[in-house]
Amino acid sequence: MVFKKDDIQTKEAARKAALIREQNHNNILDKMWQIPEWKAKFAQTGREHLIKRRASMTDEEWKKHCSKAGKNSRKYEKAVADRLQKKFDYIFEPSHIFDRIAIKDNQLSFVEIKKDKDEKLKPKQKEFKEICIKLGYNYLTEFYK
Repeated sequence: MVFKKDDIQTKEAARKAALIREQNHNNILDKMWQIPEWKAKFAQTGREHLIKRRASMTDEEWKKHCSKAGKNSRKYEKAVADRLQKKFDYIFEPSHIFDRIAIKDNQLSFVEIKKDKDEKLKPKQKEFKEICIKLGYNYLTEFYK
């Protein structure tokens, strides 16, 4: 196959090759993690690296590093959630919809905690509550005043 710049077939072949290479790499890593000696070695090396890295940073640098790690994690989660959005009718972020999940007598309940009885549910919370009722789950609103 002749590779040409900006050719659709070339790009598709490169994408497939990259996926295969990534799968093979992940399979090797998975097998290595199953060996107890390797698992212990990687875990110890990771802890040592983290301790050295923390020691080399000021408090301000460490805060920035941790903040960046959290932002990257949320960015990854959002990308995965966007992919899942195409496969499902609804996807909700739990932190925006309810505060706790409760289980009693094999009955699942979603609990939203509000400050005052005057506080109303937000639109997404109302939508989720209607879905819960339709599916036979409880959506409880508890007040702490």
